[in-house]
Amino acid sequence: MPESEPVPAETADQADRFKQRLGILLCTIYAVVYAGFVGISVYNVTLMDTLMPFGLNLAVFYGLGLIVFALLLAMLYSRACAAKERAAARGTDAATPEAEQAVGSSSAEKESDA
Repeated sequence: MPESEPVPAETADQADRFKQRLGILLCTIYAVVYAGFVGISVYNVTLMDTLMPFGLNLAVFYGLGLIVFALLLAMLYSRACAAKERAAARGTDAATPEAEQAVGSSSAEKESDA
């Protein structure tokens, strides 16, 4: 039975591409939701007077919803990027404890030589 190849570890370049694609995707999603707000405002302005929960009209309710939605997307982006960067850091040699110990011991040796 042939052995399967090991899955390559994440790299910083892959993490950067992931962050870029995710940012573009989330920006596009937000733009579509915002375009709905603009579309209602332009083509059916009387609809914006519709009463929504808490006694707010649709314009205020939708506007506050856009703000909350933007914050949620930002938190999603932040968490996803942080997870991807952690995965990329684990994939590099410098992030391993053995490599950190080696770097620490070599710098300690240089300090003792001085």
